[in-house]
Amino acid sequence: STRASLEANKGKALTVTTIVDVMNLVGRCVVAGNVRRTAEIAFGNPNDPEYVNLKNYEVNPARAAYGWTSNNSVFAELGMNYEHLVERVASNGEPGFAWLDNMRNYGRMNGVRDLSDSRAAGGNPCLEQTLESFELCCLVETFPHKHGDLADFQKTLESAFLYAKTVTLGETQWPQTNRVMLRNRRIGCSISGVAQFIAGRSLGDLRDWCEEGYATLKAA
Repeated sequence: STRASLEANKGKALTVTTIVDVMNLVGRCVVAGNVRRTAEIAFGNPNDPEYVNLKNYEVNPARAAYGWTSNNSVFAELGMNYEHLVERVASNGEPGFAWLDNMRNYGRMNGVRDLSDSRAAGGNPCLEQTLESFELCCLVETFPHKHGDLADFQKTLESAFLYAKTVTLGETQWPQTNRVMLRNRRIGCSISGVAQFIAGRSLGDLRDWCEEGYATLKAA
């Protein structure tokens, strides 16, 4: 329970385990409250064995009841030793890897340095969108295989862009969040049904549609 986790830290500084325990237990409450799903991500030091072993249920058997509510990732660095982390990944698929320097320096992985996201401090629970501290993710999903041609898909992207940008105007009860949301108005536009699209067309067509779609969103 949350009380038990906090009681274990009474009179001491909060540990990594306690911090992640509390967020995971809150996530389990959300699921139990009939929402039926929760999305959390934890970021930690790749050289901290306490954090790396949070989902090692041989070491932490009690956490098996709620540890599943978050994706646990580490802030990785290029050239670091991954050997001890790969052992955990082979066991249960985590931790994930977030290369924060890349997130801050490259908008796209095309070799062109772009410092427009230099304030990035992490990402959303699936880590497909970088975020600053206090920032909310705002994602919209499209299905290219439902379109007859590229022009039709581009029209959908324009509508998706407008809808997602409108959502970023919503206010929260947190002034810090409102400030960063209004400054960035960050959105993410994803595609689903990739396998269906490739089966019906080709991988080359998918690449072309993605490149043209990205250009459409940038111009919107």
